[in-house]
Amino acid sequence: MEAEPTDETSAFFLRDTKRRLSRLAEQSFCYSAFGLLLYCRLAYPGGSAIWDWSESTFGFPVLWAVVFLPLFLLD
Repeated sequence: MEAEPTDETSAFFLRDTKRRLSRLAEQSFCYSAFGLLLYCRLAYPGGSAIWDWSESTFGFPVLWAVVFLPLFLLD
């Protein structure tokens, strides 16, 4: 690990870069999770027999909430 920079400007830019990269990683994870969950919801991978529970009265709204959960985490 590198030593902390003594220059105030360098320290600011290093902290700023760390925050931006961590936010970028969080966004990429959440958008990927949303895409994967949306694919599973709309395409029914593995056949529709596996996903019959999702069309029930309880499963339908719960599954849509789970699909959009990664987008809610971004705000």
